Amino acid sequence: MLRKYSQRTIKLYSYHNREFLEFSNEMSNEDIRDYLYHLANEKEASTSTLNTAINALKFYYGKVLKRRFVYEIVAGGFESGGSLSDSFVREQLKHKAILMLIYSAG
Repeated sequence: MLRKYSQRTIKLYSYHNREFLEFSNEMSNEDIRDYLYHLANEKEASTSTLNTAINALKFYYGKVLKRRFVYEIVAGGFESGGSLSDSFVREQLKHKAILMLIYSAG
């Protein structure tokens, strides 16, 4: 609240951190990677949901606990030890190509 986040952001950040803690007993980088993989592949979370989860974990572990957070948001997923399914990556490349075509067509 001190950072002026909206109530929706606070609710989503709390939700994703609670889900992560229920998913894993530890807070290692491997556990974070496994949780994000679980969201992407098993729960078939959207890119927006993955970005929200990454930002929620990044805020809590980076800002609150002052721990190094190794995952960064990249186009279509996450990196630094994490990997997404080939179909997820192909789908993101398809959308990027469509947007680039529309943009270049004016």
